Amino acid sequence: MMNAHLVVDVSGHGFGHLGQIAPVLREMLRRIPGLRLTLRTAVAAEAVTRILRAPYQHHAPAAEAIPLMRGPNRVDVPATAAAFAAFHANFAATVETEARRLEVLRPTLLVSDIPYSSLAAASAAGIPAVAFSSLNWRDVVSAYCSSEPGFDSILDEMKAAYAGAGTFILCAPHLPTAWHPRRRPVGPVGSVGRDRRDEILRRLGTGPEARLVLVSYGGIPGGFPVQRLPTLEDVRWIFGELSVGGRGDGVSFADLGMPFADVVRSVDLALTKPGYGLFADAACNGTPVLYVERPDWPETPYLAEWIARSGAAASVPAERLLAGDVAAEVLAILDRPRPRPVEPSGIAEAADILEGLLRRC
Repeated sequence: MMNAHLVVDVSGHGFGHLGQIAPVLREMLRRIPGLRLTLRTAVAAEAVTRILRAPYQHHAPAAEAIPLMRGPNRVDVPATAAAFAAFHANFAATVETEARRLEVLRPTLLVSDIPYSSLAAASAAGIPAVAFSSLNWRDVVSAYCSSEPGFDSILDEMKAAYAGAGTFILCAPHLPTAWHPRRRPVGPVGSVGRDRRDEILRRLGTGPEARLVLVSYGGIPGGFPVQRLPTLEDVRWIFGELSVGGRGDGVSFADLGMPFADVVRSVDLALTKPGYGLFADAACNGTPVLYVERPDWPETPYLAEWIARSGAAASVPAERLLAGDVAAEVLAILDRPRPRPVEPSGIAEAADILEGLLRRC
């Protein structure tokens, strides 16, 4: 296993998929000296390096259709339906091309979070493959496009492609994915950071009375009213992938020069949308969450129920956020006791599964 080659396909739909799998990949590199790691993703190399914080080779992504967005919180259903219909118009040829690409890389094991063309390609090429995620595009697309003409066959083709994964590792909380015959549920997966609150306060030139609120929408741009957020006494905003927009009470995450998990650990509140990455990181760092309501997103019921158990999570209607009318919710949740961190037990559990598969390859 010393010369094992792990090829990992990561969806380019925001930063959440990379953030989700990164802790598991770091654990794999720690466990297996000499493990070769190749990431195939549309996420820019700079962002991969910052999020992964481990040695890897960066390759072009596997062919993928993804839900198309109108801003970070709204799926563009007609555009998404058209994108997946076009992707599946010649899916067999795509799988053949992806199989040839994989044969050149010669992976010991392919892991996908969660492009499915490469899972079908791995199956065609006889390469062991694993899916890893909290969701799958088949169920997400079904939620929005199942009534579109011709989508029954597209969804069947997606389901068959995911069956190319010998195992589907599902990190909690996750979509049920009951249709996959070899699903393996594991615990939560999140990056645990260091508390660097004092460093951030010094950077902001403020005292210990200041309360820090991280605002992040998971790497999907647009639609967030930075300028409309309220100006609150002793509250300082840290903007993730968003522009500071000239606010004197805010700073860009990039300007802090520290890992994202350290910022999550150091702040008093995370303001976000329902999505696995920041929900899991916040819970695993004991950071309260205020999230904009997103009732149509298939993961929302599972994420909301799970994060509610922390005792320090609340939601706000989208129209209130767009108007910047969130002062009451922000202050209320800041006054709550900080929750106890959740154990990211899924990291070791997923690594155990992957290590066992590599040993058998």
